[in-house]
Amino acid sequence: MGTNAKQQNYFTSVWVEVRATKGLVTTKDEKLISNWYEINPSKKPAIYLNFKDKDTAIKYLENFDKKLSKRYECRIFRDMQMSKCEVSEKGLLIPFTKKQMNEVYYI
Repeated sequence: MGTNAKQQNYFTSVWVEVRATKGLVTTKDEKLISNWYEINPSKKPAIYLNFKDKDTAIKYLENFDKKLSKRYECRIFRDMQMSKCEVSEKGLLIPFTKKQMNEVYYI
């Protein structure tokens, strides 16, 4: 029996790396970007947002209209790549593809 419902793919969710073009992410900007409040914020080179699919992530980045104190570059990558990243002193080292390295959104 056929069905019109799409089967959920476990790897459809995407992540967005929001990295400051200079310096670290400010705590004020982190709150505005992620709508998350941390009691003890730490100094981070980047923050990571999770979305259900790439279209939702692109819409969020294109419609972002809050005033930030710095400029941030954003790269979209798959959930599977997040599981393969390594931790370093400069944050997470994500295995971006060449296409993902060239596809940058700025907020």
